[in-house]
Amino acid sequence: MDFVEILKRVNRDLYDSSDKAALPKLARFLERSKGIGGLLKTNNAVLDAFPISSILKLQDVYEQHQAWKDAFRNTKRVLATSKLTLPDRSLTKTAFPHELSALERVAKMCQRAGYADLASWENAVDAHLALWNACVSLAMDQTMISSVISASDHADVSHFESYAFSRQNVKELKKYLWLGARRGEKAGVLKIELELPSSHFQTQAKAYIGQMGLAAQSRDIAAVLEELVENNIDAVVRSLIDNEAEREALQTARDAYVGVLSVPKPDAEKIVSVYVGSADSARGLVVVDNAGKMLETREVPVSQSITDAVTEVLTSSEATAAVLPVSAGDDTALREVGDLLDGREELTVVRILPAALAIARQKLAAPAPIASALILAFRAIRPTVEWANVPASAVGLGEFSADLDEAKLEAALTDSRLLLAYEAKRNVSGGGPGKRVQKKRPLNPLVRTIRDLKPGMTLDGIVTNLTKFGAFVNVGLATEAMIHVSQLSTDFIEEPSQVVKVGQTVNARVLEVIPEKGRIALSLKPAGADIPKRQQESKELQQARANASAIFNDDELDKLKEAALQGPPAGRGASSPYSGMSRQGGGPPMSSGGGGDVPKKSRNEALADLNALFKK
Repeated sequence: MDFVEILKRVNRDLYDSSDKAALPKLARFLERSKGIGGLLKTNNAVLDAFPISSILKLQDVYEQHQAWKDAFRNTKRVLATSKLTLPDRSLTKTAFPHELSALERVAKMCQRAGYADLASWENAVDAHLALWNACVSLAMDQTMISSVISASDHADVSHFESYAFSRQNVKELKKYLWLGARRGEKAGVLKIELELPSSHFQTQAKAYIGQMGLAAQSRDIAAVLEELVENNIDAVVRSLIDNEAEREALQTARDAYVGVLSVPKPDAEKIVSVYVGSADSARGLVVVDNAGKMLETREVPVSQSITDAVTEVLTSSEATAAVLPVSAGDDTALREVGDLLDGREELTVVRILPAALAIARQKLAAPAPIASALILAFRAIRPTVEWANVPASAVGLGEFSADLDEAKLEAALTDSRLLLAYEAKRNVSGGGPGKRVQKKRPLNPLVRTIRDLKPGMTLDGIVTNLTKFGAFVNVGLATEAMIHVSQLSTDFIEEPSQVVKVGQTVNARVLEVIPEKGRIALSLKPAGADIPKRQQESKELQQARANASAIFNDDELDKLKEAALQGPPAGRGASSPYSGMSRQGGGPPMSSGGGGDVPKKSRNEALADLNALFKK
């Protein structure tokens, strides 16, 4: 099966949205260049036919095609060695390695000698493969997965406890949870158990057995299922989930890397870069020009106020931009510096990921705090060049990037870096004849300063960093906005990464703006999501008031509410706080009048309704 046919099967939406005439050309060039990365380096014009957003997805399909080709060659070797045969038609109809592996079993179960003609044999083989694919589809839809602690006395059990979970459907299982459980399984702490939909396999087998020919019809259905499906499907399901989780983790790393590389370059002649490390280590300040030339340095001891030092350097240098790390060991000091810088509206503040500073500063002959501040400045000025020198595994793009194959991660990040460069060139050149690409419009062009923001407004933004307590978002201002973890979803989440990724575009609602402190709070929740739903209670309360108005006057109702909220008097046990109160004039319950008929209730019933509702 060629690249285009596999694309149809594995990503039909991508196939439908692609230039059909350009796809065969792309396939040829991908083979020659060994992937999108090689193609991007050659600046091949065939890429101009595809949207930027599709290019890395096409790379994923190319990798699946290569995996299929390797499996196809292996299956041909197995068949030749075992002196078994299969119809070429059946082999070329596959798109996944697990299908080819299944056909190796089918070759033993469904041999040519048992069929009168070629057509009946081909149909029987296809029926075997169809049964296998039906069972795989069912398994990937209905399997229930559990992860249990298998070694409670293991030294690392506390590290993996959060990855133990009870029965979850395979489709709903979070991939980060699966990756964590797999790590725990490899460490010998956890055991993953799959509950496959075996009864449904039986149903499928009954549907296909009549098409499998005499060899299968003469055998028990359970035996056919065991040989073709049940002995292998557990491992295949695990492998397929592994592949999905790996693709998702790689995509998360790509998105985060693009976010790191796409931080807006500070447009200033002089830039102050501030390094804040741990609470017991010196800080570093450097002033550079927009080409990265160092103009001034200052090492700030722990005993000295970092905010005072930053203020002095800003004043003396007349810098109009500043660079800060997005995180630091001394988060209090970092927050103080951030508040100071964000409070200056004339100052552009850029926050940079401080990953792998120890590796990067080895090439600089300067004290660690100064070298670290200088590297942060370089990453802001020339991010593509600087980050290219940092090993992929050291960038720290997600909790599970360290579990990915380092070569795959390096290739994915390299492709992302090359794609950004290609996108910039395509935006300038117009993307070739008839493919002009407009430059991206600025974020929220009508918002020029923080004082233009008002609660309730909606803003476009790009997620620049994730922390335990929320997500930082660039909204086109010098001040970054913050979405607290509680405002990321209406559902309970443990980590911001469950909802958003670095580099992701979001549309958020402004919750709060404090210009004096440079604070912008956003929310991804719909307006009103945090307001308790009291509509039903209000109707009940209105009904209870209507019932009570036929019995009590307004002054008595106010006293009833106050008594209900205070609870029973001390020493009175559960006695009613309403004893001694009576309707003036006595008499039976009456209609409220004027507001439609109200069901008549006794005095005690009206009191009980009010007592319950006033306490809600």
